Amino acid sequence: MEVENIKESKEKARQAWREWLEVNKKKPTELAKTMKAAYKHLAQGRCLIDVFEVMKRASLNDKGEPKLAIARADWKFVQFGTRWGKEGYWFAQNMSHVVARTGVQLPIDTFEKGKLKSNLQAPVPPIPAEYCGKAALKNYYVLWDCKDWKTIPSDPLLLKRISNNLFAVLFCWDLSPLERAIISGKK
Repeated sequence: MEVENIKESKEKARQAWREWLEVNKKKPTELAKTMKAAYKHLAQGRCLIDVFEVMKRASLNDKGEPKLAIARADWKFVQFGTRWGKEGYWFAQNMSHVVARTGVQLPIDTFEKGKLKSNLQAPVPPIPAEYCGKAALKNYYVLWDCKDWKTIPSDPLLLKRISNNLFAVLFCWDLSPLERAIISGKK
């Protein structure tokens, strides 16, 4: 899966990380914390994605469904839709109980109005076994090409959330035929 990403040389990122580390020590703010985390991932050679822009550029399929889906890695399914009283569009574990710190909220102008279909659900691809034991799955997100919200993805991305819209790309993997069969049986 290819998405537009944010890159920086390791040298420049290391220097910027050091600067934001100092700022964060002197005057810790949410901005300083976010900048420090973003530059740390870039210094480690990772690229970042702005999920708001990625979703907007990917747009909708011919049925009015988002072409991409994003979910926390510990969820079995993700739902997409709008939530009464909540601005924008949501990828959440349960649309009747949207939690901002775990769900992903997209701005209202992400997709073309009038064409968008909501109240969708898709199974979340499992991450590879070798990554499962390193940290709690709730600390990661999965982004994948959701073609028609029924087809099992082939090459999802594992992400680490930095802010509401910014994620570090940890790696991309191919689902095995066995994994795809298991997911398709859980529908």
